[in-house]
Amino acid sequence: MNRQGMTGVSYNGTLPIMAAGTGHPALKAIVAMSAVTSWYDYSRANGLVVAPGGWQGEDLDVMSEYILTRENPEVCAAAMDRLTRIQDRATGDYSRVWAARDYAARAGRIRAGVFLAQGLADWNVKPEQGIQLWSALRGHRKLWLYDGGHGSPRSQEFSDAVDRWIDHYVHGTDNGIDREPPVTLEDASATVVERTSSWPVPGTRTASLPLAGGPPRADTFTDNGRTQTVEQLIAAGSAHRLVYRRPALTRDVRLNGTPYVNLKVSIDNRTAANLTAVLVDYGPPGVAPVVVTRGWIDPQNRVSKSRSLPVEPGKKYKIRWDMQPADHVFEAGHQIGVALLSTDYDYTLRPLPGTRISVDPTASRVSLPVVGGRVT
Repeated sequence: MNRQGMTGVSYNGTLPIMAAGTGHPALKAIVAMSAVTSWYDYSRANGLVVAPGGWQGEDLDVMSEYILTRENPEVCAAAMDRLTRIQDRATGDYSRVWAARDYAARAGRIRAGVFLAQGLADWNVKPEQGIQLWSALRGHRKLWLYDGGHGSPRSQEFSDAVDRWIDHYVHGTDNGIDREPPVTLEDASATVVERTSSWPVPGTRTASLPLAGGPPRADTFTDNGRTQTVEQLIAAGSAHRLVYRRPALTRDVRLNGTPYVNLKVSIDNRTAANLTAVLVDYGPPGVAPVVVTRGWIDPQNRVSKSRSLPVEPGKKYKIRWDMQPADHVFEAGHQIGVALLSTDYDYTLRPLPGTRISVDPTASRVSLPVVGGRVT
């Protein structure tokens, strides 16, 4: 019988996932690196228009134009115009348009052995992309997480694993790769540092931490993200964001998985806004803070990413949303910080400044997946 495999990076890694989603019996193995598994999550987040890193303004139509390489592109003009109409940058809601382009949701159709490589510092095809497909798969699967950006792992071990994956699933070679731990972690120096049975790694438990103690209160900031980046906002005192820091750690704490926030928040003077949460590693004085991960939501989509609900100015809402998955060690003596802001210059749309947002930190929490489950 005809036996095939497919590999690729970025969009060329998305194509094998799309092919595998057909369930074709001849496709026995794929290796997809930095690949899109949901186009909604590539250019949206919880109802917000959120750009892939480095490509502000990109959307379905821009991406489709980029990959349109035929000699007579004019024959696709009607299809391109339709994409611009249906992508819906007005609401950012998840819809049938996005469901048709959600390959992780169709993981049950895949028969091939799926090997996914995902950069945990990839802000173009963000970390959730590879992880969510891997989590949805129930067949033969392998996940290689590396501390790097958009592209592919650099270790020789990864190259060898790709060859062995193809040899096993396409050529039928019994080389043992199907019996090895399914998750591999590679550090920034291209060294394999961990092989494990799961992601998050075994022993990870959620630590739910209040942003502040004491009686209820309202902390307020005014958005100015149209002209200031997250890095600028978290580095110094600013009236354009809120920052909450934990006490200095007495020991190293390893974050492993997907953090999320639960906020009690109001949009005080407008009916729409961006909401951004940033997890920050604050080191000793004189050391620049490090953005560990971040996440976004449209408060109109506080109930569902598929449905926008009105926001009443000044009304307090309980809103929960995820940040991107991460694997990071906060060293002893450092502080875990949560920065709350509105517009994220590098990712969200950039409305006119002036949106005023209030948060009750005593009724708000950050939940961190921590190896061992303790933050001290």
